[in-house]
Amino acid sequence: MQSFYTFVKKGNLKVSIKKVLKYLAVTGISLGAVLVLLVFSLRLPVVQNFVKDRLVAYLQDKIHTKVHLERVYIGFPNSLVMEHLYLQGKDVDTLLAVRKLDVGLDLPKLLRRKANLTSIDLEGTRANVIRYKNGTFNFDYILNAFATKDEDESPSKPFIISLNKIKLRDIAVSFSDLQQGNNLRVYFKSLDTRVKTFDMDKNSYAVDDITMDGLRLKLHQDLIKEVAQKVEKKVDSLNHKNTMKLALNGINLTNFSIGYGDENSRTFADVNFKELTTKINRLDLDKNEYDIDRVLLKGARIAARLYLSETKETAKKPVTEKSADAGKMVPVQLLLRKFQLDDVQVAYHNTAMKPTARGMDFNHLQFGKMNLDLENFKMQNGTFSGTVNRAEIQEKSGLDLQKLTTDFLYAPQQAYLKNLYLQTSKTLLRDEVVLRYKSLSDLTKNPGNIALSANIRNSKIAFSDILTLAPDLRKTLPFTTYPAAVLSVTTKLSGTADFLRIHNLQLTGLDKTVIVASGTVRNATDPKRLSYDLNIKEFSAQAKTVHRLVPKNTIPSNITIPSFFSIRGWAKGTTSVINTQLKISSALGNAGINAAVDMRRKNREQYDVKANLQNL
Repeated sequence: MQSFYTFVKKGNLKVSIKKVLKYLAVTGISLGAVLVLLVFSLRLPVVQNFVKDRLVAYLQDKIHTKVHLERVYIGFPNSLVMEHLYLQGKDVDTLLAVRKLDVGLDLPKLLRRKANLTSIDLEGTRANVIRYKNGTFNFDYILNAFATKDEDESPSKPFIISLNKIKLRDIAVSFSDLQQGNNLRVYFKSLDTRVKTFDMDKNSYAVDDITMDGLRLKLHQDLIKEVAQKVEKKVDSLNHKNTMKLALNGINLTNFSIGYGDENSRTFADVNFKELTTKINRLDLDKNEYDIDRVLLKGARIAARLYLSETKETAKKPVTEKSADAGKMVPVQLLLRKFQLDDVQVAYHNTAMKPTARGMDFNHLQFGKMNLDLENFKMQNGTFSGTVNRAEIQEKSGLDLQKLTTDFLYAPQQAYLKNLYLQTSKTLLRDEVVLRYKSLSDLTKNPGNIALSANIRNSKIAFSDILTLAPDLRKTLPFTTYPAAVLSVTTKLSGTADFLRIHNLQLTGLDKTVIVASGTVRNATDPKRLSYDLNIKEFSAQAKTVHRLVPKNTIPSNITIPSFFSIRGWAKGTTSVINTQLKISSALGNAGINAAVDMRRKNREQYDVKANLQNL
């Protein structure tokens, strides 16, 4: 003790501390220098070859198959680079071949079990994966070679992964599934993206633009179903911990070719497109809310062949009750600010159904042209709305939609087409149709409760276009006798089917028929309660037109209709009570008629007719 105090008194303690700090500094600098020398030494060919040879020997000793590695080095400042890596498989010539792998690393964080990958640059990769009938894979022997025994395992902290820049070039992967009979071939030229957040613990992910070019994908049999089930199970397990948070800036896909075939279900599809781009504002998976700035699909060729036969069993199959989880699902809220289709062709065939001879066959559709410009599309709380700036559609049945612009809405209590302009080679429709109802069920169950407001001006309706969409109408009048007619229509209507106001109706197009009228119609959907009050400004027609429009034997053989006639006046009443005052001009002369007819009592009908037939 005495010597210690003497040592302190002489100031030797201060000197000792300085020496310790000096030695620590020298040691630290030396270690840093050694580390730097080690890093830079890997840039020397001699050191690279030594490390490469030791690594190849180690791997071959572990997996007992051929391994080739041409070069490995540390790139400046913090990247690990391997060139021309080759792993020979046991049952295939090439299990994995990589032309170049450049991984950007934060080495200090790596030592703290946090993989901070500043970049991944993978180029020229070929991988061949096989799953055998017993469920094992052709790379299992590699996993088994590096697996630890249960007694050697010890608890460890989770390995945190942080990704940033990802760049993949010239990648090809094949997967042969001998257990399920699936085959997958994937190739793409390039994939670029930046990962801002990748936190599996919090189930939070954020990605910048995803750019991918030159995808070639061929898929056969049941892989989609199997993969979807596994992915759904994994996503559900993550969501039980934390609701997934996903941020994505945009997707840019170019020159894609995707093919799918399933011989068992006889389902085949091919999707090819030049460009698919999106710009995303917000994705909220928890609230099921999506705000998409724009979507563009350009130069697409889509073809699908399905075998969908409606058997008696499927037709009578009862509707199953929804699961408890389905009842808890939040409705989708979507805002799509811009959606464009440019040069899109779509073909769909249900091979279980024979093609129909006429009209649009919804089991065999072939759209040779689809162009669309849609803005501000909203899907929210059962409401669908938006603005169609441009739509062009051609289908093999003869449908030729040359132009369509409109503001549309379909909501629980209202639906409309406003600023409508619809043009085909023969049809032109404009301007507005508005429907109002208490509930959607009124559209089918209570059509009389639907309030209608329509303003159709200077329009033309081609019967051939109607028959293209509804070919069965060809068997009913007037389509039976006038399948090629084009009606010219101008009208303004308001009210309901129970009380409809005809403010104006102008109709031509069936031979020389002209109708100009106004008035009101009540209970139009119930013939027994039907009533009307019409002001007939003009009703002109030919005898041949009348005979073509009414069923055979409706007009008695002893009544002759003038070859041409024109009627003006008014008429009101019901199907059994008629009051009318008419002036008739015809090829047989002129006449004036005031009539009151009551046919409510059978065999006791009453007729009070005053007619001026002097000029007839």
